[in-house]
Amino acid sequence: EQDGHSSDPPMDVEEGQANRAVVLDLKSFLVRLDASLEQLRRADMPSTGLMIQSVSLQHNEQELLQSWDEAVRLIQFNLRGIDLVCHYRPNTLCIFMSGCSQSVALDRASRIQASFVAARNDWNPPCCPDRFAIAVAKVEPHEESTPFLNRLEAALDDAQHVGESEVVIHDGESLIYQQV
Repeated sequence: EQDGHSSDPPMDVEEGQANRAVVLDLKSFLVRLDASLEQLRRADMPSTGLMIQSVSLQHNEQELLQSWDEAVRLIQFNLRGIDLVCHYRPNTLCIFMSGCSQSVALDRASRIQASFVAARNDWNPPCCPDRFAIAVAKVEPHEESTPFLNRLEAALDDAQHVGESEVVIHDGESLIYQQV
């Protein structure tokens, strides 16, 4: 399943445990990201990243922390087991999708947004984030990890101020706002 698409129905919690992408610490993520970028360059394969932040305008940080685990689980169920995931900054995951084009990453972002909207009514913690801010960026052919992550983070900073059905794409030169 190179492009991340699946026609299978959503997995239940027990079934999905084995396929969930593990959330790495930032240092481990960077080491694996650098190795992956090198391999993908040699194979001339695309790769794309997502940054997803749980955003709430009405809750304090303690309440957001209580719902963070639920947000991580929801995001993980929408990823492939081979995706590299790390806790990047507070309430934020960074996801590196090796072998995926930007259009596949946008599809994944759309699925994550739709899953969040559907799960909002059943949210277990006492507070539910207002929305997820999502940024997307493809890795440029000779780009190193630091500039790539800086672009992705800049797009996420803008994504915090857009509507729940929009993602922000950093195309290497500018930011693009796209409905999902």
